[in-house]
Amino acid sequence: MGVKHFPLAVFHYALSLTAQILSLGMAVVLIATAYSVTVPRLAPYGISMGKDYRYAKAAFALEQTITKPVRAVIPIRIGGHDMTPWIVLVAAFVLTFWFNTLSHRYFYEGQYHRYQKKFDDMKSRLRISDHAMRALPIGQRLDQLKTAKRKEREQILREFAEAKRKLDEKGRELAFLSIDVVDSTGMKQDEDKAVVQNDFTRYRQFVSGIFDEHRCLKSTWTPDGVMACFPAVDDAVRAARAVITDLDTFNREVRQLRREFAVRCGVNSGFVIYDGSVPLEEISDPAIDIAGHMQKHADRNAIGIPKPVIEPSLVNSGFTPSGKVIDGYEIFEWKKG
Repeated sequence: MGVKHFPLAVFHYALSLTAQILSLGMAVVLIATAYSVTVPRLAPYGISMGKDYRYAKAAFALEQTITKPVRAVIPIRIGGHDMTPWIVLVAAFVLTFWFNTLSHRYFYEGQYHRYQKKFDDMKSRLRISDHAMRALPIGQRLDQLKTAKRKEREQILREFAEAKRKLDEKGRELAFLSIDVVDSTGMKQDEDKAVVQNDFTRYRQFVSGIFDEHRCLKSTWTPDGVMACFPAVDDAVRAARAVITDLDTFNREVRQLRREFAVRCGVNSGFVIYDGSVPLEEISDPAIDIAGHMQKHADRNAIGIPKPVIEPSLVNSGFTPSGKVIDGYEIFEWKKG
């Protein structure tokens, strides 16, 4: 990917330089024409060219070189006066600014491809998946380099430098598993509070034990739901499968409530800024949010996961297309049995 952006960056920088040279050329024509048009009109007022005569001659020569072919093609006279120099003057003025604008546009396009190459090189060096890379805020901001104004462009480049520093220091690819109890509120209705408290405490211990067996790095609980972080997608998927599969034993041997426990699970992965000392609930990243969305749309005792995440996994057997599209991703699902 980065190889593609390099020649594009060079190409647009070359176009920018060419347009800038043309802009300067038009500016010279503009100045020479304006000089040759105004100086003769100042002679009656005693204004002499003095020591600048040689520059005036050069200006007149350039003006004649430009206006002669224009006059041959567009012979315009108004009130007996030749208007060709004025036509050249207006055209040079317009073209000067047009080429200058074009130069800036090509420069911004080249800068975009230059930083996109750096972004792709960073993805390759740190082995970040395309799925995770697209989710990074700075990856979405880079496209704005093509059209952003100066202050915003400077802000984007500062954000890029800061994101690169953080990714180099603390970035890593992680998997996230979100689990929620299906209709937990309904399960608690008309039940003894002590039984409710005991069953949900035992359920939390049951899930936490499975997490520990599958290399869970950290987790955070809501009253009846949990978000957990794992070093790899395989770990998160195996943990989710174990929770769903072992719920049969939990419901049969531990549960005292009348209704059985059932769960929905969602898995996602992403390259995030990870600090082991920071609680999971304080880490804000789209990869975590999407895992929660997968869980909310999953079926009972099922795991929902985006297609780009499950395809390269070693444990993707049993996952089938669900027909759902969430956050722009085709969702695959695994169900018990």
